[in-house]
Amino acid sequence: MLNNWTELLKNLRGASTALAKANPKLITAFQGLNAAQNGAGALDAKTRELIALAVAVTTRCDGCISSHASAARPPEPPRRNSATHWARPSR
Repeated sequence: MLNNWTELLKNLRGASTALAKANPKLITAFQGLNAAQNGAGALDAKTRELIALAVAVTTRCDGCISSHASAARPPEPPRRNSATHWARPSR
């Protein structure tokens, strides 16, 4: 069975929002832990994210896979309007 990772991530974010509202101190502590490990260390952020993705896959945590895969993806470049891109310059 194939998972709809986009939908899974959307549901996970909704659940995280509910958790944050119910327990803001927990989320603040988690964010502090995350910020502390994002300092200048031996590994860059992309490498840490890819390791987290590998761990998520080995533990078969679907929510973790969707979250870390999304975070590891590079941002998409802006799309060019093909009509504008290929149009001849006016004289």
